[in-house]
Amino acid sequence: MLNIPVYCNLLWLEKQAAIDCQKGGIKLSFCHSCGLIENQAFDPAKLSYSQDYKNSLHYSSGFQDYADSFAEQLVQSHNLKHKNIIEIGCGKGNLLVSLCERGDNQSTGFEPTYVPRTEHNHMSNKITFIQDLYS
Repeated sequence: MLNIPVYCNLLWLEKQAAIDCQKGGIKLSFCHSCGLIENQAFDPAKLSYSQDYKNSLHYSSGFQDYADSFAEQLVQSHNLKHKNIIEIGCGKGNLLVSLCERGDNQSTGFEPTYVPRTEHNHMSNKITFIQDLYS
Protein backbone atom coordinates (compact mmCIF):
# COMPACT_ATOMS: atom_id res chain seq x y z
CA MET A 1 0.00 0.00 0.00
CA LEU A 2 1.26 3.48 -0.87
CA ASN A 3 2.22 5.99 1.80
CA ILE A 4 1.33 9.35 0.25
CA PRO A 5 0.35 12.81 1.54
CA VAL A 6 -3.28 12.89 2.70
CA TYR A 7 -3.75 16.47 1.43
CA CYS A 8 -3.59 17.42 -2.22
CA ASN A 9 -4.44 21.11 -1.75
CA LEU A 10 -2.34 22.25 1.17
CA LEU A 11 0.68 24.45 0.56
CA TRP A 12 3.59 24.20 2.97
CA LEU A 13 5.73 27.20 3.83
CA GLU A 14 8.86 25.13 4.40
CA LYS A 15 10.33 22.16 2.55
CA GLN A 16 10.77 20.03 5.69
CA ALA A 17 7.14 20.57 6.72
CA ALA A 18 6.08 19.28 3.30
CA ILE A 19 8.34 16.25 3.62
CA ASP A 20 7.03 15.51 7.13
CA CYS A 21 3.35 16.00 6.23
CA GLN A 22 0.66 13.52 7.31
CA LYS A 23 0.60 10.48 5.02
CA GLY A 24 -1.81 7.64 4.42
CA GLY A 25 -2.56 4.74 2.13
CA ILE A 26 -4.58 4.13 -0.97
CA LYS A 27 -6.53 0.94 -1.53
CA LEU A 28 -9.19 1.56 -4.15
CA SER A 29 -12.30 -0.53 -4.56
CA PHE A 30 -15.06 -0.30 -7.15
CA CYS A 31 -18.79 -0.93 -6.59
CA HIS A 32 -20.29 -2.56 -9.67
CA SER A 33 -23.81 -1.65 -8.52
CA CYS A 34 -23.44 2.13 -8.20
CA GLY A 35 -20.05 2.93 -9.76
CA LEU A 36 -18.53 4.35 -6.57
CA ILE A 37 -14.76 4.26 -6.36
CA GLU A 38 -13.69 4.33 -2.72
CA ASN A 39 -10.39 4.44 -0.90
CA GLN A 40 -10.78 1.70 1.71
CA ALA A 41 -7.58 2.85 3.43
CA PHE A 42 -9.03 6.34 4.05
CA ASP A 43 -8.57 7.39 7.68
CA PRO A 44 -10.46 10.58 8.60
CA ALA A 45 -8.43 10.84 11.82
CA LYS A 46 -5.44 11.83 9.66
CA LEU A 47 -7.22 14.92 8.32
CA SER A 48 -7.52 18.26 10.02
CA TYR A 49 -8.89 20.82 7.59
CA SER A 50 -7.99 24.43 8.22
CA GLN A 51 -8.24 27.72 6.39
CA ASP A 52 -4.83 26.97 4.85
CA TYR A 53 -6.44 24.31 2.64
CA LYS A 54 -6.60 25.64 -0.94
CA ASN A 55 -9.05 23.89 -3.23
CA SER A 56 -10.47 26.66 -5.41
CA LEU A 57 -9.99 26.62 -9.17
CA HIS A 58 -11.75 29.95 -9.74
CA TYR A 59 -8.49 31.71 -10.61
CA SER A 60 -8.83 29.98 -14.01
CA SER A 61 -11.09 31.82 -16.48
CA GLY A 62 -11.82 28.47 -18.18
CA PHE A 63 -12.97 26.92 -14.92
CA GLN A 64 -14.96 30.07 -14.05
CA ASP A 65 -16.81 29.83 -17.38
CA TYR A 66 -17.55 26.16 -16.68
CA ALA A 67 -18.72 26.91 -13.10
CA ASP A 68 -21.01 29.74 -14.25
CA SER A 69 -22.51 27.51 -16.94
CA PHE A 70 -22.95 24.66 -14.44
CA ALA A 71 -24.71 26.93 -11.92
CA GLU A 72 -27.05 28.24 -14.62
CA GLN A 73 -27.80 24.69 -15.75
CA LEU A 74 -28.63 23.63 -12.17
CA VAL A 75 -30.94 26.60 -11.64
CA GLN A 76 -32.78 26.01 -14.92
CA SER A 77 -33.01 22.21 -14.94
CA HIS A 78 -34.01 21.88 -11.26
CA ASN A 79 -36.05 25.09 -10.95
CA LEU A 80 -33.76 26.40 -8.21
CA LYS A 81 -35.55 29.71 -7.81
CA HIS A 82 -36.55 31.15 -4.43
CA LYS A 83 -35.33 28.00 -2.67
CA ASN A 84 -33.34 27.26 0.48
CA ILE A 85 -30.12 25.49 -0.52
CA ILE A 86 -27.60 23.70 1.70
CA GLU A 87 -24.17 22.79 0.38
CA ILE A 88 -22.03 20.48 2.49
CA GLY A 89 -18.38 21.03 1.66
CA CYS A 90 -18.92 24.39 -0.06
CA GLY A 91 -15.23 25.24 -0.38
CA LYS A 92 -14.83 28.96 -0.81
CA GLY A 93 -18.56 29.41 -1.50
CA ASN A 94 -18.43 30.22 -5.19
CA LEU A 95 -21.13 27.77 -6.28
CA LEU A 96 -23.51 28.92 -3.55
CA VAL A 97 -23.02 32.55 -4.55
CA SER A 98 -23.77 31.67 -8.18
CA LEU A 99 -26.89 29.67 -7.27
CA CYS A 100 -28.18 32.48 -5.08
CA GLU A 101 -27.50 35.18 -7.68
CA ARG A 102 -29.08 33.23 -10.54
CA GLY A 103 -32.13 31.93 -8.68
CA ASP A 104 -32.70 34.52 -5.93
CA ASN A 105 -32.12 31.74 -3.40
CA GLN A 106 -31.19 31.61 0.29
CA SER A 107 -28.42 29.24 1.28
CA THR A 108 -26.21 27.80 3.98
CA GLY A 109 -22.75 26.45 3.27
CA PHE A 110 -20.80 24.16 5.61
CA GLU A 111 -17.03 24.21 5.19
CA PRO A 112 -14.34 24.09 7.88
CA THR A 113 -11.84 25.75 5.51
CA TYR A 114 -14.10 28.64 4.47
CA VAL A 115 -12.46 32.05 4.70
CA PRO A 116 -14.80 35.08 4.71
CA ARG A 117 -14.38 36.97 1.44
CA THR A 118 -15.23 40.60 0.74
CA GLU A 119 -16.55 39.68 -2.72
CA HIS A 120 -19.33 37.72 -0.98
CA ASN A 121 -20.47 40.72 1.11
CA HIS A 122 -23.22 41.61 -1.37
CA MET A 123 -24.82 38.22 -0.61
CA SER A 124 -24.55 38.38 3.19
CA ASN A 125 -28.33 38.60 3.56
CA LYS A 126 -28.76 35.51 1.34
CA ILE A 127 -25.94 33.17 2.39
CA THR A 128 -24.74 31.88 5.76
CA PHE A 129 -21.36 30.19 5.89
CA ILE A 130 -20.69 27.86 8.79
CA GLN A 131 -16.97 27.26 9.31
CA ASP A 132 -17.38 23.72 10.58
CA LEU A 133 -18.09 20.18 9.46
CA TYR A 134 -21.73 19.32 8.85
CA SER A 135 -22.84 17.34 11.89
